[in-house]
Amino acid sequence: MDEVLLEAASLSELHTETIGARSLDAMHVAAALLLHADKFLACDQRQAKLASRAGLKVSLIGADR
Repeated sequence: MDEVLLEAASLSELHTETIGARSLDAMHVAAALLLHADKFLACDQRQAKLASRAGLKVSLIGADR
């Protein structure tokens, strides 16, 4: 969990001001990065944008497109 929090803090510092991603968005993306996920599924545009900027392949699903 410590690694996730450190990675989330780094993502927040780099992208929160421009994207407006929230802390839980950063934690989800950080966890995906640390798990070496092949794809990131998101229902939220801000979370999808953050994941994309972090280098993940993103699929935006659901009503918040």
